[in-house]
Parts: sequence; structure tokens; C-alpha cells
Amino acid sequence: MPPEVDAKGYFVLTKHVDVTFTIFDLIEVQLFDITEAGIMFGLGIEIDPDATRLSFESSYGVHGRIKATRVVVSFEPQPASLA
Repeated sequence: MPPEVDAKGYFVLTKHVDVTFTIFDLIEVQLFDITEAGIMFGLGIEIDPDATRLSFESSYGVHGRIKATRVVVSFEPQPASLA
């Protein structure tokens, strides 16, 4: 099924969420190029019995990794809107 577009030719976006990572008991933090704003290119999540590791790749701004005993991920639906 082809994507829907509006009258201006923009894709119609229908599924938006705010994602929150709640991190408990930090073990290790290695973050680089911290700026006021950034563009995340990728997020890797590795889980083992002792810890969870989040690895951030960036197009611009912060990148690195965070290791903690527990990470909780939650989602909150948001209305789709075009700027």
C-alpha cells in the first residue's frame, strides 16, 4: 500500500509517541559531543543478566553508551502534526 500524502505532498503521519527511558543504578556512562540539541541516528540495546547497555549513534551531537542495572522504556501517544 503506497504512503498517503497531503495536498502539499508531505507524508501523512499517524503514529507518534514520546519515548522515555528511565535508567536505574548507573554502572557506566560514556557520552561524547554533548550539545544543546542533537540528532540520533541509531540506538542499540543489549541486555544481559547483570546489566542493560544503551548505545547511541548520532548524526549530530551526543553519542556514546550508558550501562545500568535496569532500564524501563515507556511510550506516550502524541497527536500527529505537520510543521
